Amino acid sequence: MSFKTMRFKIWIITSVFIFSVLPQLFAETGELNKQLITFIKKGNIEKVKEIISQGADINRIDPTGKSPLIYAIDNNDPKIVALLIENGANVNAWYPAGTPLHVVALGGNTEIAKILLNHGAAVNAKTKDNETPLHLAAATGHTETARFLIEQGANVNAKESQYGQTPLHLIALSGDTSTGKVLIEKGADIAAKDYEGQTPLHKATQQGQTETAKLLIEQGANVNVKDNRSGQTPLHLIALSGDIKTAEMLIEKGADVNIKDEDGLTPLQKAVRRGYIKIKNLLITNGAEEDVDKP
Repeated sequence: MSFKTMRFKIWIITSVFIFSVLPQLFAETGELNKQLITFIKKGNIEKVKEIISQGADINRIDPTGKSPLIYAIDNNDPKIVALLIENGANVNAWYPAGTPLHVVALGGNTEIAKILLNHGAAVNAKTKDNETPLHLAAATGHTETARFLIEQGANVNAKESQYGQTPLHLIALSGDTSTGKVLIEKGADIAAKDYEGQTPLHKATQQGQTETAKLLIEQGANVNVKDNRSGQTPLHLIALSGDIKTAEMLIEKGADVNIKDEDGLTPLQKAVRRGYIKIKNLLITNGAEEDVDKP
């Protein structure tokens, strides 16, 4: 038999295997995985073990983009999570929502986070927008999960790539003072700036998160810091929103009522333009100059 003939026969055998045997194997695996996901959702660990022993693909992604491990995480089932990992589930697989640890951070299940990290999950893994699990835990107010991630090495000052925001920026937006205290205690940079040059204090005042803004100032945030976009201070932003409570707090903490932005406008001029009479009167009462030359 010539080498060419032998190679042709091998090609035929391989083709038969690929086009007849493999589809059947894939179909069988697909059916097993459907059963696996069903029992994961039901929390039936014995049935999950049984299906795994029959050859289910632990890392197979279903049409919704989820693996068995993600289903177990969604179901808040640490025992099945551990079982899947012990049988080869990839703890650092990347999904549309990030890695399994990102999904855990969104749900705030610290017990499952421990299991993942104990089995090699990357604590600073990133989504397509460079969000870490800590970003997600902070954004969703899961204080203890955030604390645990930091203790396990999460970068408390990591910036995501869409807006350049740190976890503390996200806390400032949501007003979650409890998690904010943890981040600051663990070394979060109060003066960190996003791509517009805004600090967490800018974000807190912009959203009317008075208590979070107060916390940031008490921890050393510069009450007169200017952003890079238009040179606005937190008090300028308050003058635009009409939030009297936060305005009172900022002035009490030393905000400059006559500071000008890049357009030469003071908080008073912005408040007048927006028609916020209470803010206007508050600023004047606290020394704002009424006869400032208009730019």
